[in-house]
Amino acid sequence: MTQMVIDMLYIEKKAITPYISSALINIKKTPEWKAIAANDTPAIRSKFDSLPKTAIRDALLNEQHFLCAYCMKRIRNNELHMSIEHWKPLSSDKEKALDYTNFLGVCKGGADLNIHGGRVLCCDGSKKDIVEMVINPLDQHMIEHIAYRKNGSIYFLEEDFDITLATQIKIDINETLCLNGKLDRNGQLIDTSTQLLKGRKDAVMQAERILSRLAKDKQLSSRRILIEIKKIESQPEFPEFVGTIIFFLYRKYHSLLSQHL
Repeated sequence: MTQMVIDMLYIEKKAITPYISSALINIKKTPEWKAIAANDTPAIRSKFDSLPKTAIRDALLNEQHFLCAYCMKRIRNNELHMSIEHWKPLSSDKEKALDYTNFLGVCKGGADLNIHGGRVLCCDGSKKDIVEMVINPLDQHMIEHIAYRKNGSIYFLEEDFDITLATQIKIDINETLCLNGKLDRNGQLIDTSTQLLKGRKDAVMQAERILSRLAKDKQLSSRRILIEIKKIESQPEFPEFVGTIIFFLYRKYHSLLSQHL
């Protein structure tokens, strides 16, 4: 499969800064930390909360091109609207609680929005701390098997995966993270409070506008599409729902290639 940037962005962790590294090491070497029981979640969280979170959020944002690791909406270095997520939950693994490679930058999933009526939370707002997931933004092979529909929903391509693992990944997408909204009692789809489905549909239209522009300029070729993709991927801040945009650009890219076989 051609490497691409897709939703639930594949994240390549960068080298930790000396400032953050020192903060983590200084806590781990204290007698207080060593004395904390593995199941003492409040004490573990208290130590985690003493970390320089502004610096950690900044490092995560730069790794993730300022997008939520789960839904790909824009996030900023603001504790009211961005969480430092433990992929392996803090409550289930003491050592991973202070492991930077286990940290992800995620949105609040709608929990931070002032919305009247019911909410459909996603991402951190839906997952909570106690849930252990299988789907992992640090696993490139896994993330490259997420795909999109034009209605804004995402789905998992099951080939190359054990059926049990694939089933759990789909549960993570649809239930744990609630990335596709949910059905009401009448069977009608309700978008998330952060409007993920609408955002992805808008991203599909953005991809179509890029292709229409290339066609209008008589430059619609596989080579030109790759140039457009590289242009997007070179930005320090990716556009929201970048994965949807690039997915549909790649789909046209492969279509054009097959026409010349």
